[in-house]
Amino acid sequence: MPLFVVVNPSFFLLVVQYQLLYVYINDYQSGGFMWYAVFNRSMLALICGILTLLGYLGIRETFFSGPFYLLAPLPFAIGYFWYKCEVRFCPSTSLNTATRTTH
Repeated sequence: MPLFVVVNPSFFLLVVQYQLLYVYINDYQSGGFMWYAVFNRSMLALICGILTLLGYLGIRETFFSGPFYLLAPLPFAIGYFWYKCEVRFCPSTSLNTATRTTH
């Protein structure tokens, strides 16, 4: 009897954990499809924030101080990073076209 009391709950927990982790897919799980929209919008917000900061520093006429000139190339660096991430991680157009035609 005591062996049954120890083995049965541990086996039950192992099976339920496996079912929850690997078998059941919840409705809120998107499989990473939302990442592209979230990343694009966060990059756009970051560039807009830096441009706003540069505009503020320009209004305050801080052209002769260091922060304005150090921050001036930052939107271009962020845009380059955004482009490299799009090329590296976004699915190709042919793959998108193929999946649309098969479904």
